[in-house]
Amino acid sequence: MVLRSRLLKALLFLVLVALPGDSKAQEAVLINGENAEVHYGDFSQGLYDTISPSKLPPNASPDLVNVIVDEPVGSIRPRNGFTQCGTTPSGNVARSLYEYERSDGSRRLIVSDNANVYETSDCTTWTTIATGLSSVQRTYFSTVRDKLWFVNRSTWAQTWDGTTRIPLDGRANTPVPTVPQCNYPEYWQSRVWCARTEAHPAGVFFSALTETTAGNDLDPSTGTLSWPAANLIQVNRQSGGPLYGIKVYGNRLYAFKEREIWNVDFQSEFNFSVLKTASNVGTRYQESIKEKDGFLYFAGPDGYYKFDGNRSVRISDNFLTFYNAINQATANLQRKSWDVAGEFDDGTLNSLTEISVAGSISLSSGVIEDNFSDGNFTVAPR
Repeated sequence: MVLRSRLLKALLFLVLVALPGDSKAQEAVLINGENAEVHYGDFSQGLYDTISPSKLPPNASPDLVNVIVDEPVGSIRPRNGFTQCGTTPSGNVARSLYEYERSDGSRRLIVSDNANVYETSDCTTWTTIATGLSSVQRTYFSTVRDKLWFVNRSTWAQTWDGTTRIPLDGRANTPVPTVPQCNYPEYWQSRVWCARTEAHPAGVFFSALTETTAGNDLDPSTGTLSWPAANLIQVNRQSGGPLYGIKVYGNRLYAFKEREIWNVDFQSEFNFSVLKTASNVGTRYQESIKEKDGFLYFAGPDGYYKFDGNRSVRISDNFLTFYNAINQATANLQRKSWDVAGEFDDGTLNSLTEISVAGSISLSSGVIEDNFSDGNFTVAPR
């Protein structure tokens, strides 16, 4: 009888997997000699981790491990896993990844640990592109006219054509005025756009297309006058805080603040406007802004959002347990730990864990001295 029960369960599982996904479908099966109605779903309602799996809707998925659901619709299959693509030559943690693809069809993986930038085409041989960058500022990338651009707000923008790296610092055959030391690059309407500098945290800079007199084409990386100081758009600098990202979507440029999304409606240097969308939420993470299936998705302060160009809808309510575990620090934090009393007594630092606000960092350190056994706190701790 036990064997028969197990066979029935195995048969039931095979039936559920083999039948096409339809959230309204149902089938009568025989379980322990009695008719029972079993529902099977297509997982179209998404992932849930806020309620018990036994109470899920028929077309919802529990929080499964190492599987992918609903790709294709109605299926559940194992994840493909991953293959390690070497290690950074510095041995430091990779902070930024970017695929650099040229018009000749060549593709390279660009990796940065903030201080250094590397490239590889086969995950075996690594070439250093740049060193000596800021170790606390994330590097951001874009492809412009077949060149790799990278910026990090603490030093000059730089380009790399697959062979030669050129800092855009005002040297010969580079723009003067120089390219702003900005944070977030995009390429749109044949111009380079770059947002947020130390002096203009809510500013979006853009390159010129042609010379004002002769009308010749201006390359944004070599044209002497390709970055006029006047080519700056301020995005609600009276309130809303700094910019945390820009993104081209639907042939429009959107600028993201923590609680706002703005549409830069640009026709020319002399004809543009900045319009606030209906979204009352934004993001502090440029890396989270992604386009898929005709929508933008981003990580907001209280959930993951879907944006249609005007309104944002939170789509993460069903898996809040997972989302709430993501640390979105609102202040720079630093935690120290000591393994033995002697390390605490002499101030020897053993372990440091740091969480910093996106786009900024502030480090401090100190040791509190006190005899915790006497019940009195030291008057002048340090």
